Amino acid sequence: MTKLSTDIKSTLFQAIDKKQTFAAWRLPDESNIQFIEGQISSKRISDLSSTAFIISPFENNENTFLVIEENRDKSEIAKHFIKEDPVKHHSKSDYLNLVSKGIQAIKNGQFEKVVLSRMEEVELPTSFHAAELFLRLVESYPKAFVSIVNSIETGTWIGASPELLLKKEGKEIQSISLAGTISKSNSGNLEDISSKDRVEQEIVSQFIREKLDSFHIAFDESTPQIVNTGNLNHIKTSFIASETEISLEQLILGLHPTPAICGYPKDISKTFILKNEDYSRQLYGGILGPVYHQNKAELYVNLRCIQVTREKGYLYAGAGILQDSIPENEWQETVKKMDTLRSLL
Repeated sequence: MTKLSTDIKSTLFQAIDKKQTFAAWRLPDESNIQFIEGQISSKRISDLSSTAFIISPFENNENTFLVIEENRDKSEIAKHFIKEDPVKHHSKSDYLNLVSKGIQAIKNGQFEKVVLSRMEEVELPTSFHAAELFLRLVESYPKAFVSIVNSIETGTWIGASPELLLKKEGKEIQSISLAGTISKSNSGNLEDISSKDRVEQEIVSQFIREKLDSFHIAFDESTPQIVNTGNLNHIKTSFIASETEISLEQLILGLHPTPAICGYPKDISKTFILKNEDYSRQLYGGILGPVYHQNKAELYVNLRCIQVTREKGYLYAGAGILQDSIPENEWQETVKKMDTLRSLL
C-alpha cells in the first residue's frame, strides 16, 4: 500500500489509463491519499493476511467480499460480484410511484422504514477523467470518505461517503447512525427538525443498539447532533465500545445493511427493495474501505457515488421512506444528494 504525497494525479491517471486494478482513498479529516494496486479476489475477511481494500455490493448475501490486495494470486470471482452495466434509468414518475408503493406497504404493516433509491444516467464532459473527479471530491469534501475503485470486476466507482459503518482498532469499535436529510440552512437546533427526520434517524440508532446488544457489547452512545456532510446536513449519533472480542467479519455481517440504506426490519425491507426498485444497486449502498489487519479497519457505506462506464456516468441516491413521507419531497432529497457529484463533473 502506498500513501501518495507527490505526483498523485499522475499516478491515478496512469492506473486508470492502463486499466489497472486499484483503489485509492482519503479518510475523513486526513490529508494523505492511500493507494493499493494489485489483484482482486473473493475472500472472507478472516482469511486476509495483509492490508487490503474490501468491496461488497448491497445485494451481497455471502460472507465473502471482493478484496484488492497487492501482489496476490487471483481467486475465483463469485458470480454475484460480476459487473453489469446499469439498465434502468428512473424517471421522476417512476420514483414517485415507487415511493407511494413503499408508503402503502408501511401503512399495511409490512415494515417501519424502507430506503428507496434510483439511478440517473448523465452525460460526461468530453474532458472528463475519473482521476480528476476523485481529486476534486478530496478537495471539496474534507469530512467525507472519498474513494475510487477500478477493476474489470467492478467497473469504475467514485464517491464521497459521509457514513461510517464500522471502525475497529484493537478491541475498540465505532459506528454511527446517520439519517434524516436537513437543509443546510438549519440552525442546528434539533427541535427545529421535522419529526419525520428525527424518527428516521432514531430507527437507525435503535437497529445499531439491538445489534450491539445481540453481541453482548457494552457501548457508549452520544446524543444526536446535526452534522454537515457537504451540501446537506444530517442527524448523527455515535456508538463507541472499548472492549469487544467479536471479530471484524461478524460485526460487518451483523451491522450491514443498516436502516440508513435498507430499512427496518432489515430482511423484509430488503426483500421489498430487491423486488420493487427494478434495477440492481450494484456497489451503491454496499461496503468499501481499508482493512489493515484483523484488528484494524475503517469501512464506509458507499453513498454519494457515481459509476463510470465509457462516456456515461450513473448517479445513485436514495431516501428514507416512512408512513408520513411525501413522494415529491423524497424525490427532491435524491436530487440534492446526486448534486454532491453532479456539481463537480
